[in-house]
Amino acid sequence: MISLDVIKSIIVQKFGSGAILAEEQSGLQPALLIHPEMIAAVCLELRDNPKTYFDFLSSLSGVDYGLEENKFGVVYHLSSIPYKSQITLKVIKDHDRNDSSLPA
Repeated sequence: MISLDVIKSIIVQKFGSGAILAEEQSGLQPALLIHPEMIAAVCLELRDNPKTYFDFLSSLSGVDYGLEENKFGVVYHLSSIPYKSQITLKVIKDHDRNDSSLPA
């Protein structure tokens, strides 16, 4: 098993403390809220790093946090088959839901 502290340390060493915006410990699986601009690079690092080798994206989910929050999110469930470990990464972006800012 790979500890959450090891994962956080790898991310912070590679991308700086701004890469992790928050940490969730309350769910079934620990989750890290990742800066939206860094999610692709963080996923690649966790896949390619020999200390983590998160080689399997087991689930990718979109989340609409509702009109009150005006936020959308993406949840990544990563698994390391060789290390028998899992981690959840989340990205959240504000969105004003204004028709003029929606894709055409």
